Amino acid sequence: MKRLIILLASSILLFSCDKSSEIETIRRIINMTEYSLEIKILSEDTLFYAIAPWGSLDIKGVCYGPPDRFCNVGWRETAEYGEIIFNANYKQIFEYFPYPDCSDKSIIQPPDGNCYGYNFEKEEDIFVHSYQVTYEDYRNAELIE
Repeated sequence: MKRLIILLASSILLFSCDKSSEIETIRRIINMTEYSLEIKILSEDTLFYAIAPWGSLDIKGVCYGPPDRFCNVGWRETAEYGEIIFNANYKQIFEYFPYPDCSDKSIIQPPDGNCYGYNFEKEEDIFVHSYQVTYEDYRNAELIE
């Protein structure tokens, strides 16, 4: 009987540790400029988003964790290419790198804590990863020819 209880307890621990939890998550893009923004993401599909001056956009999705950490919030973690277009005149380009420096700002990278320009906060039971598009981003953008 004692062996049965130990076996049952071990099985419960083993199977409960193997499951990942689903966490409701928002990727929030905040336009901190006076310019209209178009966001273009090339992932499995090409995605387009528009944000008004001083506006924001909430993209809902989920993250899974632990033991496997994975997020699907608007676009997958393997987005190949992205653009932030300012008033259809200037664009900032982002390309996917598998292991970028956490301090590098990149809208296409996965929302992961306070890396890649994202800021993490928890609103009730929802994880919110905010990315601010600023005047510095505008100054770093290239003229569209």
